[in-house]
Amino acid sequence: MKHSPLCMRDDGKEIMFTAKDGDTKYRFVLSRELLDETCGVDASEAERKKWVGTQLADILTARHGTDLKPPFDRVHVEEIK
Repeated sequence: MKHSPLCMRDDGKEIMFTAKDGDTKYRFVLSRELLDETCGVDASEAERKKWVGTQLADILTARHGTDLKPPFDRVHVEEIK
């Protein structure tokens, strides 16, 4: 599955990206709260991006929305046009 570059929001504390699976496009948002808990409150933008990069396969499974293990059950996923 191809995905866009990681975009930072919320002063570099939240990450958003899009990915395409066939003809379906998704937006993935990893909230500040999720990243604070997994990376640490004081984690830099680079540290947050690195964590997302290492967890990308699990994050992408969030598009299925079932049987997700924490913290991936908290990734916000929406289908976009």
